[in-house]
Amino acid sequence: ASYTTKPMKLLDRLDRIVRPVVIPNLTVVIIVLQVVVFLFASGDAGLLKRAELTWSAVMAGEVWRLLTCIMIPPTLNPIFLLFALYLFHLMGSALEQTWGTVRYNLFFYLGYFLTIASAALSPNDPATGIFLQGSIFLAFATYFPRFELRLFFILPVQVRWLAYLQALGYGITIVAAPLSYKLMTIAALGNYIIFFSPLLWTKAMA
Repeated sequence: ASYTTKPMKLLDRLDRIVRPVVIPNLTVVIIVLQVVVFLFASGDAGLLKRAELTWSAVMAGEVWRLLTCIMIPPTLNPIFLLFALYLFHLMGSALEQTWGTVRYNLFFYLGYFLTIASAALSPNDPATGIFLQGSIFLAFATYFPRFELRLFFILPVQVRWLAYLQALGYGITIVAAPLSYKLMTIAALGNYIIFFSPLLWTKAMA
């Protein structure tokens, strides 16, 4: 019982810390920023490279990368981008309603700072917020495992099966991918583990 309560007490303390910098409808804000970057990137092939979080570049004065890394859209294909942002909005908004605005922001901020830490550990390799958005998907799937998605607006599939595939992909990335991808994956899983370790522990012990 003490194991399961410690993470919750930590989250309660962190809630009070982040409350002054909470952003309501954070998912919508990020989507708008990603759409703006997508539009500009369509006419500037080097924009995404300048937006990536490369720690050596940050230390050289390009501090904007600390923020622009989460503005990078997951794809430049407009059809796939529409689908990805639709899912992000659906899942992020559902989590904000479930947790409340403060705790949802905390989940995102934890993943964000862990991503920055991962970039600092591999200073010459670029990092983005794509894996961070993946952690939001895992969180949604944990709460709503039987939620049915229309994959590409056609194929019905329960979100838990997609989450299993993503978890498998993360495992392969941690084992086989270059160091920067390993670190980004671990960072993306870090906030998930902090939030859901009590639930996962309870299920494992049941």
